[in-house]
Amino acid sequence: EGEAVEAVAMHLPLEVLLRCQSVCVNWKVTIENAGYLWKHVVLSRDLRPRLHPVALQKIVRCAQGRLQELDLRGCAKVDCSQLYEDVECLGEYVEIIRLNREDHSKSLPPALSACGGFPHLRVLDLSWCPGVDDELIASICATSCTSSIQELLLRGCLVSDQGVMNAARSCKQLRVLDIGAWPYSRLRGVRSVTDVSLFFIAQCAAFRSEDFLLENLCIAGRRGTTDEGLDAVIEYLPFLKRVDVRSCSSITQPSQPADAEVTGEPSDNVVWRTGRNNNRVELITDSYPSGTMTPDNYAEEYGVLEGWSDLQTASGLWRLLQSVTAVRTAAEMQARSTAEAQAADMLAEAAEVLSRASEIYSQANEMQQQASEILSRVTEVQMQVSVMHGQAQDQGNAAALAQAAQMQAQVAQMQVHAA
Repeated sequence: EGEAVEAVAMHLPLEVLLRCQSVCVNWKVTIENAGYLWKHVVLSRDLRPRLHPVALQKIVRCAQGRLQELDLRGCAKVDCSQLYEDVECLGEYVEIIRLNREDHSKSLPPALSACGGFPHLRVLDLSWCPGVDDELIASICATSCTSSIQELLLRGCLVSDQGVMNAARSCKQLRVLDIGAWPYSRLRGVRSVTDVSLFFIAQCAAFRSEDFLLENLCIAGRRGTTDEGLDAVIEYLPFLKRVDVRSCSSITQPSQPADAEVTGEPSDNVVWRTGRNNNRVELITDSYPSGTMTPDNYAEEYGVLEGWSDLQTASGLWRLLQSVTAVRTAAEMQARSTAEAQAADMLAEAAEVLSRASEIYSQANEMQQQASEILSRVTEVQMQVSVMHGQAQDQGNAAALAQAAQMQAQVAQMQVHAA
């Protein structure tokens, strides 16, 4: 029965193995003692946020030192410090470690030292881990695991050129290096990765020549990189096959393959460049088939629950976002206070202008009334002058006519003045 259980258990995912131990005592003993069943601690998306530290410790102990892969991305309840203290459970055969929480990363350097640096470690994935900075990279580079690491994934981490240069200098077998910030571009610029990193990588390749094995480089979302840095790595890295430059605003993003006409290959929105050794380098640009869209499985791949929102489970990043929010709120309050003060001043000035306008309007009304009275009197005088002018004509009195004409001229002036 035990052999049959083991044969079936070999094809079951980790969460199902955990449940199978509850079937009966025989199944529990058989599954716990079969260490090879627990070599890969890779949890499903649903189980990650619910995993308890005691359960993880039990899983690792069941592996009996044969653990090869440890993926704890998105495990919010797990405190790795207790796990790393019992390093014998991990063994020396760990090849893949994937973490994305601050408390996980802080416990990593002591664990690497205690386990002899995990001499078989090939993949170290710390993507979107807020606790990873230049200092932690320096601690990792001081261990012996750098002689075996082939993939170093630091996407979204708080590393600068110093951390990248440390990694490029120390990891002799490095084939994949991810120092991008895409697709969560709002985090770009926390610490700058610039052409300094690219020129240093190119310099390392120039010195080590065929011993520099880097094949895949991701700088997506790093605005500090330019065409000059990209040209340098393409020129000097002998085995480079792929460079991801999506959302790099200072790097030219060609919309069509540069050498499609030369190679005669059909256009598929893939851009190719040629290196010094005639090696073809594929550029992943904004015009790539997936474009700048976040892949459908990106959240699951990186152990996040719901895309961007799950990044908030990382305490360091969450504190950063909170501080940014606090600064923004303070700025908004200050701007609001300033705006309110300015508005109050403007209202006071408007009240003064309105009061002055009211006074002017009253004066204008008075003047209009006076003008109306003057016009009324002028009309009466004009009628009297017309009567006098008629009488003077009837009598043939030249002096009276002249006086009437003079009075008519004065009446006309009074009308103009009143108007």
